[in-house]
Amino acid sequence: MATTDYQGFKATFPTGNPESDFTTNRYVADDQFYCSQYLAPGSGLQDINKIGFYGRLLNAGSKNIRMAIYTDSGNVPNTLVTNSASDEIVLNSTSFQWWSHTYGTKPQITGGQKYWIGVWAHSGAGNFEISLRANSSGGVSYKITETYHSSDDPTITWGGTSDNDDVCFAAEYQAAAGGIVVLRRRRM
Repeated sequence: MATTDYQGFKATFPTGNPESDFTTNRYVADDQFYCSQYLAPGSGLQDINKIGFYGRLLNAGSKNIRMAIYTDSGNVPNTLVTNSASDEIVLNSTSFQWWSHTYGTKPQITGGQKYWIGVWAHSGAGNFEISLRANSSGGVSYKITETYHSSDDPTITWGGTSDNDDVCFAAEYQAAAGGIVVLRRRRM
């Protein structure tokens, strides 16, 4: 499977093992937010059904993390997309796997626009890492130290460092309900 099948906005959430393409892992420290930029597919509004990443817990135990989607402003993460802050996801395995959250109230994005998918770690027991392709020519990622937010309004204070990593984040989408409907007149 090609690298692009494992990251970004996908019509079907990935289930495979991207380790042959994503051969580097990035440690995510307590109270650290790590995100990567992706182009939303198509045009018009898209509902986001599910968000996730490929990674693992480093030590036995558990770790609470959250994920979210942010708008883009000049290739820097900007504002939280409404309803995109996930519930807490509990990491509890040291095996690499997909970790995800399925939305009840679906956030919406606009096709053809850039967005940032990210994850941040709660301080406490257990550390984790995410899979990536380091120093890729096509990737853009951003890392900051930010107090973990357990609320549904994780406002981030931007000002971290950027690099060229392709991070293994994914979000499943579908055309938003109430999209354009073409009506045809029936001849009588």
